[in-house]
Amino acid sequence: MKRYKHIILGKKSYLTAGAILGVIWFGVIWGWSLLDITNVDWLKIGDCGTHFYGWMFFKQTDWRFPFGLTDRLTYPYDLSIIYTDSIPLFAILFKLFSPFLPEIFQYFGIWGVMCLILQGTLASLIVYDHNGSFEQNIAISSLAILQPCMIGRMFNHTALAGQWIILLAIYIWLNKQTFSIYRNRIIAWSTATALASMIHIYFIPMIVIIMIGDMIENISKLKDIIKEIILMIISCTCGLTALYLLGAMNGNVMIEGNGLGFYSLNLNTFINSSGWSNILHELPYATKGQYEGFGYIGLGVIALVLFVSISKLLLIRSHPNKYFNKKHALAISFIVLSLIILGMGTIVSFNEHILFTWHYPELLNRLISIFRSSGRMIWPVCYLLIIGAFVIINRILNRKAVTAICLICLILQIWDLSDHISMIHRSKSLPNETLTSDFWNSLDQAEYKLITFVDPIDNTFPFAEIAIENHMYLSDFNASRKNNYNINEYRETTVNELRSGKSHSNILYIFSNYPDDNIITTNMNIYSANSYFIATKHTINGQMPFDQLKIEQITELDTYLAKLKELENHVIIICARDEASMGLSQNNIRGLQRLGLIDLRGHFRESYIAIIDGGKIMYEEVSNDILKKSILLNNETLSIISAGGEAGYQQSILFNETEQSVQERGLNIVVYDKSANQIIDSVCFDTYADATCYRQ
Repeated sequence: MKRYKHIILGKKSYLTAGAILGVIWFGVIWGWSLLDITNVDWLKIGDCGTHFYGWMFFKQTDWRFPFGLTDRLTYPYDLSIIYTDSIPLFAILFKLFSPFLPEIFQYFGIWGVMCLILQGTLASLIVYDHNGSFEQNIAISSLAILQPCMIGRMFNHTALAGQWIILLAIYIWLNKQTFSIYRNRIIAWSTATALASMIHIYFIPMIVIIMIGDMIENISKLKDIIKEIILMIISCTCGLTALYLLGAMNGNVMIEGNGLGFYSLNLNTFINSSGWSNILHELPYATKGQYEGFGYIGLGVIALVLFVSISKLLLIRSHPNKYFNKKHALAISFIVLSLIILGMGTIVSFNEHILFTWHYPELLNRLISIFRSSGRMIWPVCYLLIIGAFVIINRILNRKAVTAICLICLILQIWDLSDHISMIHRSKSLPNETLTSDFWNSLDQAEYKLITFVDPIDNTFPFAEIAIENHMYLSDFNASRKNNYNINEYRETTVNELRSGKSHSNILYIFSNYPDDNIITTNMNIYSANSYFIATKHTINGQMPFDQLKIEQITELDTYLAKLKELENHVIIICARDEASMGLSQNNIRGLQRLGLIDLRGHFRESYIAIIDGGKIMYEEVSNDILKKSILLNNETLSIISAGGEAGYQQSILFNETEQSVQERGLNIVVYDKSANQIIDSVCFDTYADATCYRQ
């Protein structure tokens, strides 16, 4: 009667419970609004921006072979959807059905809930196969779902949240009964490697290492070695074929990366909470990139492993080698050691100390450098700790004791991670940098096919938004891997064409700084919007070219800051009143930084004064206290006072004992022309709100 309840409930009940747990935990951690396919605004920043925009450009690309290519991101060169980490499996599937769906939609919320469902389902299968009770299944499946290394990747580096593929590989390895037939093993491992290729390439070495562990257990005779080699060749061929069909090998994409060892795992990985725990303190890393080796398993899993270790030591005499299998032990040792060694990259470190380093031979180093964020290789070990601890304790203790321990550990895990989970649930995406200037609405988008970045641009997402809405192409994009050599060559070709007087009427040329005269030699108009400069052969209705703008005519902060950058024989005084930081956009910050000024975000209601003389910072200070500064301009005293909301709301810019500033909330700016010896403009931008312009 010991397994009576297990038999009555059956496998379907376990699988259903695992799936339901996945759905419940998704709602608890992230909420249901992400399942709305038309809800896309939360995806437009950070890594999610790369995934989402990559998908949208891919959707607008005509089908071609290989199937995963698009030329809309790095025109005129193709780029695979693999390198925008847009979950190629879903990208292909949803592109097929896109004619029946809204013009702009996302599948990342669906991917997220599916990951948790499969995480719970596969964990349930493993628990069922090892005779766990239904209550134990609830606990162990939840522990598998509540792994920080998975939760932390969801909607951050979203494809890497597909860690159910690791559980699938572990299930194939452990389930000797279902996969005892050679043909079934070939099908299973071929499917796993193909799926890994279609989700994220970092899963490929993890799956292959677990597969080799399975192969070790299946070798009894010499002829078995040949069979296992054939299995590996077939499985790896399926994975490589999937990569080829997705266009991974197309062009000269630089798949090797720098940083092997820098993005490694630290030996403290399982207990280093990195801020996730309510109990355990964060431990130091040896390199700043070791966040990639984040493998904190949670206090509940740590407790489960400790329970197992203590129980094993106490009961070793009553269970001497009862379940010991040399091949299984060898397979486990190979898998764990291989993943740890690969995860360390080229350094062994504990906390902030690098214990020793090594180097791979050149050819091997180039291969391993494809997976430069090697610390991620620790993830399968996190799941093996959960499964291994459960399997062992379920063998040496009675069912009631195991159930109690598992449930206690689940409660500990929830308690330990509760604050961080709550923070994830409450968090909202940061506002995305957008191209809000009227200039973009004035464009006749039908005239343009391509947005070409003549200067390298840090954030191409705002231009991606414009391009998607108008079915345009980009010459560059924030992808994880791309053909940098060809992109730079195309940029140089564009510069040479512009210098020779050749330009194209269907291209918008984007500059981060005002272009030199030796670059723009043809009859082109140069406009400024959102701190960028745009060159085009067309005249934009209602928009004045940048060189014709007078500073006293400008009412948009981004353009105003760009014009300030071009002033040479002038003194610029910037002074904060009340609050001047909350409404600053990323574009505004970029404009201020191009003037050499600090990022004011985070200085809520603080006083601020900056003085720029001839393009050089003469004075800049930010403080909670009132600020006062006096300088001489042509023997006249200029007196400046700034008091943010924390210091009394005062603000003044006096010249010739006359108030020259607008004295409204935000950034008050006065521009003094040294040649004419006069104030040529006084303006205030309400940078607490929407940067509304005020003039006297």
